[in-house]
Amino acid sequence: MLEMLSAIVIAVAAAGAFYVFLEWRELFSAQNQGGTVSGTGTAVGRDATVIAAFEKATRHGKPEGRIRIEGESWKAVLDGETTSPPAVGDRVTVFDMDAARLVALVRKRPPA
Repeated sequence: MLEMLSAIVIAVAAAGAFYVFLEWRELFSAQNQGGTVSGTGTAVGRDATVIAAFEKATRHGKPEGRIRIEGESWKAVLDGETTSPPAVGDRVTVFDMDAARLVALVRKRPPA
């Protein structure tokens, strides 16, 4: 009787451990699917809203301001020739990211 009870306990423990293994495997594989969700890797090609005016030329000779991309605020440098920088509320397009400095490189959107 004791041997049979021991065998049942071991079988239940093994089944439980196997179930936990399968659940954890599914959880971690689901987290790793879909690629980058936020950060510098997802910003390129997106439109953004200017939230702080682009100031005079920075040390790189280009105006610098702040933009919002889907709830994230980023420092931005305006690239390209423009007669006037975008104003607060205007839309710009992110064409590259400087990941080392965490700066979005943006261009003014052409009028629609």
